[in-house]
Amino acid sequence: MIAFGIGANSTASVADVEHALQQAGLAEATPPDVIATLSGAPFSAAVKSAGKKLGLTVQVVPRATLQTRNAGCQTQSARSIEAHGVASVAEAAALVAAGENSILTRARQVFGPVTVAVAKSREMKDTRP
Repeated sequence: MIAFGIGANSTASVADVEHALQQAGLAEATPPDVIATLSGAPFSAAVKSAGKKLGLTVQVVPRATLQTRNAGCQTQSARSIEAHGVASVAEAAALVAAGENSILTRARQVFGPVTVAVAKSREMKDTRP
């Protein structure tokens, strides 16, 4: 399972999310099985709309669940910690969506107002170059 986690600021639009997903590698040979984000966040509607438009499964994750994956995050955002108690919404969301024993394959990358991280289940062999 490959999951893209998405974080953003409150100004992120559907177009911003689509652009970030494309820049993060949505068109690669192995597209994500799911995209995930923080439930109830100001940007979650944009993520859900972008996912639907692109034909992707979208998972919204409660804050408390994201917080359980803080230790697996490779980066920290002071803004995310202050607002949500999560080191990186994008990284934690990717880890949760990819499953219990998942690992990050790409730490969060910033694309304008949107951040994207990639995780995979441990059982999955990575075939990407």
